[in-house]
Amino acid sequence: MLKGPAFKASILENFLFLLVTAIPDICSRSHVTLRISMLHIPTPVVTGDSVRLRCRYELGNETLYAVKWYKNMGEFYRYVPASDPPLKTFNQTGIDVDMS
Repeated sequence: MLKGPAFKASILENFLFLLVTAIPDICSRSHVTLRISMLHIPTPVVTGDSVRLRCRYELGNETLYAVKWYKNMGEFYRYVPASDPPLKTFNQTGIDVDMS
């Protein structure tokens, strides 16, 4: 959940995007088949309201490297399965990530 006064109503105002990266399985193919099948970012949002961001992706035969969420070019959420811990959040004005 994200909330706070700086989280405005418009995606254009916030320039929020998702970056999903994958490590190609070199043994089985020479190109990456990563596909984002669903990306849900509610808009408009009233300042201060909580929102839930959702993404579904298909890796094909690839191995997930990372899922990262950004706002205004600043990373605020990172999931890297091979890291310990795999989930990490970053301070970003107007964003409060609920990890529960």
